Amino acid sequence: MIVKNKGWSYLIIFITLLLVCGLAEADEFQVKKNYKEDNRWEAFDSQPISSRFKLIAFQDRKIPIFQKSDILNISFYTAQAGKAKISAREISKGRQKYRMEVKQINWEKGENTFKHWSVDSFLVPNNIKPNNLGLLIEFESNYYLPAFLKLRDDFKPSYEYKVYFYTPQSIKAFDYLVNDESGNKIVESQKKVPFAPKSFSVKLKLDSCKTGLYQFFYTINWASGDDSYKNEFYFYHHKEP
Repeated sequence: MIVKNKGWSYLIIFITLLLVCGLAEADEFQVKKNYKEDNRWEAFDSQPISSRFKLIAFQDRKIPIFQKSDILNISFYTAQAGKAKISAREISKGRQKYRMEVKQINWEKGENTFKHWSVDSFLVPNNIKPNNLGLLIEFESNYYLPAFLKLRDDFKPSYEYKVYFYTPQSIKAFDYLVNDESGNKIVESQKKVPFAPKSFSVKLKLDSCKTGLYQFFYTINWASGDDSYKNEFYFYHHKEP
């Protein structure tokens, strides 16, 4: 629900988001600035990212450097037509956090592009840097599509993905494993995440991997000594020939 005053100065937005773990989490945040375009919502959120561990971005590591007057596009590939939620956010910790949500939710099978994301409306005026911008495309609960941020048509993906998570507490060990549809191990690694709350990323190098559905498993061993947590999600990797 969105409540808006006549002067556009204050908004209170209540949004129900799906946590990557498959649990529903209600995020309530107060927005002090808002920009409404025909194809998207942009706003500042002053609340913490989450009270729980969650996936916040899944994108190609190549992010274009944008400047005033540039128009951004977000491209992605889906193996079937359906509903997909596209969002962007600032990754690093700060007093305020940028949020963007695309209004369109129905997408066709194959290559899709969200177009006409002007940097002049919010990104450039608020000094939001490209390397602090995370993109997330959720096709279904626990099923994600890698996002490609493009400035020009000649963009060449790296197919090395950066996957960003947010953790409210320090992690002694974050073990993760990626398998393809046949169960073959593609990536296996471990990461430590001290000094939480914070956002962190892991890299998935899939430039030599075939198109298909992949499964991301992870285990969290908390620094506090709390019981370890295990979960998984799926993503669709499509490499252009």
